[in-house]
Amino acid sequence: MKTPPPSTAYLISGVWTDYKSEISHYAVHQLLNPGVSGCKKFTREETIDLVENGGKPFYVFGWDYTKGRFRQGQRIIVVNGYKEKYLTVESREERTKNLKHLIRISWFEEVKTMS
Repeated sequence: MKTPPPSTAYLISGVWTDYKSEISHYAVHQLLNPGVSGCKKFTREETIDLVENGGKPFYVFGWDYTKGRFRQGQRIIVVNGYKEKYLTVESREERTKNLKHLIRISWFEEVKTMS
């Protein structure tokens, strides 16, 4: 996969989930020159709109266990589901589960408030 030029793509590194474990928000970063911006929290609907109308491609920003750092992964697309639209990776894999494989930020927030 060819990496797009800096400042021309977005990356998603994590998700927030609701009480039903459905994704409610995404952690969205901009690909910069050099590096990556800090994440901003977008609702599911805002993110879908940005993927469809933002004019820039979206990619997974996942942890690379072999290199011990984040890296750009597969392209993210919008799919029309039975009742609503949702995000998934371009070449679907069972383990990705429509981006539910990304960091569950809501889980970290729950753990932090319990301590």
